[in-house]
Amino acid sequence: MDSMINRWVLLVASMFVLVSPTQASEQFANEVRYLKQQVKDTHCRFLYNGKQYQPAAMLDYIERKQTVFKDDISNAEEFIVLTASRSAKTGQPLKIQCPGKPAMKTKGWLLDKLQTYRLMSQSVAN
Repeated sequence: MDSMINRWVLLVASMFVLVSPTQASEQFANEVRYLKQQVKDTHCRFLYNGKQYQPAAMLDYIERKQTVFKDDISNAEEFIVLTASRSAKTGQPLKIQCPGKPAMKTKGWLLDKLQTYRLMSQSVAN
């Protein structure tokens, strides 16, 4: 009888697990890949430490910081905060300047992109 109850509990508990660790790491990798692609493909300029940078230079900067913080990054939000939110030298926020729009913090821009990606992913899955 105990064995049957244990199986029932395991079955019910397994229904509450929405994403396996493998799926979570795959989702994380896909989100980071998407965010990097957004940086690479943008027509905006990145501003940090008083200078403007092309998207390719910003992507290089983000990837270098990703290497430094790789053990501290376990989700896309941490990726954004640790790699693209502020200058490692000065602590000043990194910003993005898109044509015809005021400059905004890169962190907010990337969080918006992440939200868009997740909404797109949900609609495809449903």
